[in-house]
Amino acid sequence: MPQFDVSEFEVPPEVAEQRIIEQQEGTRPSVRTPRSDKLFVKVPIRYLINHRYPLSPHGRMWLWLLFKTKWGQRSVLFTSEDAEMLGVFHNKMRELRRLEAKGLIRITTRGTATVIVTLVPEDDQETARDVGRIDHWLGSF
Repeated sequence: MPQFDVSEFEVPPEVAEQRIIEQQEGTRPSVRTPRSDKLFVKVPIRYLINHRYPLSPHGRMWLWLLFKTKWGQRSVLFTSEDAEMLGVFHNKMRELRRLEAKGLIRITTRGTATVIVTLVPEDDQETARDVGRIDHWLGSF
């Protein structure tokens, strides 16, 4: 078995330090997003998948779509695997149509199995009304 000379792979400390500095300058410094005054809730994915938690099927779908579309930044395929995981496999289209009727999503179908879902942006006036309701509700505690 041939022996390798590792000395040819050694890097002098000055060169190694310079490479580290170059790499650090090339990376973007982590910038913390400023805090928002909007209220929100973080929900672990396991709550959507585990049917023991008291979420309606279309509620689970809505939260899953928020997650999958990165809060409405892109359209996504809603697959049969997604529907099965969320417990709406047999009622996939019915639940999607229910969310579409509420004005939350837009559905595009291609064939019988392919469903592309796009989240509909919030109306600012409606959001302001909802914030007022939330403030009123939180004030009762």
